[in-house]
Amino acid sequence: MSKRVPAALLAFCMMPMLLSACAGRQEPSELPEDAVKQEEPAPFEEPDVPEAPPEEEFLRLPEGTAPLKPYDEVFLKLPDWDFVTPYLIGKEFFDPDDLHTYRYESNLIFEGSQELADQLLEEGKNPGLGVRGLHEQGITGAGVNVAIIDQNLLPDHPEYAGCLADYYDSGCNTGERGSMHGPAVLSILAGETLGVAPGAKVYYAAAPSWELDAAYYADCLNWIVEQNEALPEGEKIRVVSVSAAPERWPGGGGYTNSDQWVEAVAAAEEAGILVIDVRNAKTGFVGLSYCMGGPSDNVQKYRPGTPLSTVPNREDMVFAPACFRTTAQEYTKGNYIYTYWGEGGVSWSVPYVAGVLALGWQINPELDAEAMKELLLQSAWVDGRGCHMIDPPAFIELVQATVE
Repeated sequence: MSKRVPAALLAFCMMPMLLSACAGRQEPSELPEDAVKQEEPAPFEEPDVPEAPPEEEFLRLPEGTAPLKPYDEVFLKLPDWDFVTPYLIGKEFFDPDDLHTYRYESNLIFEGSQELADQLLEEGKNPGLGVRGLHEQGITGAGVNVAIIDQNLLPDHPEYAGCLADYYDSGCNTGERGSMHGPAVLSILAGETLGVAPGAKVYYAAAPSWELDAAYYADCLNWIVEQNEALPEGEKIRVVSVSAAPERWPGGGGYTNSDQWVEAVAAAEEAGILVIDVRNAKTGFVGLSYCMGGPSDNVQKYRPGTPLSTVPNREDMVFAPACFRTTAQEYTKGNYIYTYWGEGGVSWSVPYVAGVLALGWQINPELDAEAMKELLLQSAWVDGRGCHMIDPPAFIELVQATVE
């Protein structure tokens, strides 16, 4: 490829010739008769040089990596669980027909199927079940305060930075390192583009779940109750989403100091705050569901459990989406990514239900927690097993009927 010589370099190279010409310059009339007229020099062109091949823009999976199976978590195949570096997942490592089942981050590149991967990730931001239709009607949870207790997060991800009312850390001590779980539940509840209630404000309390100590969760819930006491009437915290079971587990193990969690829950309920966790108790009334093909507005397409598992049912339980969803992630500060989940867990269903309840409290803030739960069950679609599938538009209709 030809390149022009920089003007400054050309001028520098011609300087001696110009000086020499000026020193011995003769006027045209003084030129000797036998002077030979010089032809103008041809423009200088640099000879063609082959371009260097472009540098590799991404890394590849190491040789010998086993191919992905349906519902695999792709990050487990990466060196050091890298969520920053663009990695190319070669065609030999995956089946495009299984792509919708994987868990993968937005920093990954699927060779020959990137358009499909991007499409799935974008479609997974839709809460489904008519929620976006409610948003179009202005029902977003605006004016409603809610709370979350979960793992630590970095609060600046654009997906949820605008919804945080306050943040408290009970002892995670992770510095500038985020988590997977915290950003996920917050974005599901109140994320700007993927949340059920993007208009709600969230009081977020971080607990180190890996310590398996319910005292941290009790401390977080007590902090939420304290914040609630300082809020004026009409701005109280209505519901707390807790995607954990801070209790001793059947057969041994589980959380220590579970009695402290029980006491904190009782204090929150006394203050009029609805607590949702995943214990086998009154507070654990949320189950998970899925819709093959991704989020749908048709509630009758949803099934309880996941594509790989079934779940028990209770008469007071309501099932909410957990699979084929997208969540926000920020593991390292400033690295804003998203994760697509082929299979999720009940951890994703709890904030979904909390978000739907926030939509209801926007319509009628006079209803208490028990009244809202009752309307949630009454409005649910009941499948052949007797499972109550959450139906947000039907729920909102019932809430609206209480104010008409």
